[in-house]
Amino acid sequence: MNRWGWAAVFLIGLIVLATWLPDIASPLGNSHEGRILGRLALHVANFWEDGPLASRLASDLRPYAPEYYAHHPPLVNAIQVLVSGVFGQGETQLRLFGYFSGFASVIAMAALMRVLRLRWIAVLIGLGVMAATNFFWIYGRLGAGYWLIVALAALIVRLRDVEDPPKLLVVGTILAAFATAMLSWPGVMAAALLGLWLLRGRGLDRPTVYVGLAMVLGVVLDFAWILYATQPSELAEHTANRTSGLGFTLSEFLVRQWRWLTELLPAWYLLLAIPALAFALVDRRTRFPAGLLLAITVGWTVGIPDGAYVHDFWTLMMLAPISLGAAVLVDRLLERTPMRLGLGLSLAMASLLLAGFIAIVDGPVGGEYFDEPQLAGTVIEETRPAPGQDTVWVTDGIPTPRWASWYWDLPPRPLTPEDLEARPDSSDLVLVRLDRLPDWIPATVERSALVVEGEYALVPFKVLAALVGS
Repeated sequence: MNRWGWAAVFLIGLIVLATWLPDIASPLGNSHEGRILGRLALHVANFWEDGPLASRLASDLRPYAPEYYAHHPPLVNAIQVLVSGVFGQGETQLRLFGYFSGFASVIAMAALMRVLRLRWIAVLIGLGVMAATNFFWIYGRLGAGYWLIVALAALIVRLRDVEDPPKLLVVGTILAAFATAMLSWPGVMAAALLGLWLLRGRGLDRPTVYVGLAMVLGVVLDFAWILYATQPSELAEHTANRTSGLGFTLSEFLVRQWRWLTELLPAWYLLLAIPALAFALVDRRTRFPAGLLLAITVGWTVGIPDGAYVHDFWTLMMLAPISLGAAVLVDRLLERTPMRLGLGLSLAMASLLLAGFIAIVDGPVGGEYFDEPQLAGTVIEETRPAPGQDTVWVTDGIPTPRWASWYWDLPPRPLTPEDLEARPDSSDLVLVRLDRLPDWIPATVERSALVVEGEYALVPFKVLAALVGS
């Protein structure tokens, strides 16, 4: 059964991955994906152009900004450098690790469920609950996701259960602990809590010490990289901006979180979430891993509210404990149901989840989150800046255009009426978002555009100045 179960798990992962692959070489655009991968693209380009030291170990953000961006642990930056060193630079290379991470999330979740002794059918249904959501389909492929955290949890559950663990298990846990501590701030929190849980389960024996040292080394390297790349005051200022002096109220924060959850998760999932979490926290097998994953998600969201207010993917890791809880629900159901009836119910649930996943892939989500924003990148990628142009001019609705800086190797700047008045004869090109025009730009601007793709257009500076001045 194990062989068939793992074959089914890999099939689920491969199906999800296959639906992502059509986008792997698409332009970066005006989306969270474009902004995050655009930052990484700049880090990588500066690393290879200027060298490791001048780029401050792949933290240089030029030409987007004359600063070094090191607000997160460095694992993703390091992997992007490694990928680019092997395969070169480009959109496909930038997406490789994210796509792998999404696939690995499916495998890691299955591994965690199995070491917690959940039935194979429950495991597969739990994975389907995770995969059949807009949230996972959109953001499971971005960055490093949560697979390393889940994989470390699975390894530590196993390590706690084995009195004399094999070397492969110990070495794998050490490597996962080190990588998780260098993955992200939630990864650092997860590593610390899982390390304490391992200590409680095994005591201060050799495997526990080695795993703990790997975690400590990872955190030391995190801060060594951050302090090498930036000034401590810069990180402190960034943290303060994320956690205090917020420009929104608690009610506005909660309303936005609910809006994003209802946009990214189907109604059936929101109804399932509370009982699933309750079962995961009550069941002795899953209580600590589910509680850990949930606590980190809530702590990350509440502790860094500005990030959660700006980024709709901030709560992505909530999918892991809910998926775990759904598997517990199915496991309990199968335990109390005759085999034939249980198999029938499981098949019905699997069919509904598959139908939901197909609806996501064939629905409007891909156009809204990927196709339309990527048109901004298409406009920039396929057109060169005007001779002598030294700025990527953008209008409203195009925030943080790091991707545009990467394509044109120029710093961006929001266009104002004063800019047009000061340079009415400039031949510079302006990236305009047609569906979010500021009130001082005429709606007829599209007719004067040099290039138009969807709701994005490049308009010559002097043409725009003439339109605004007329």
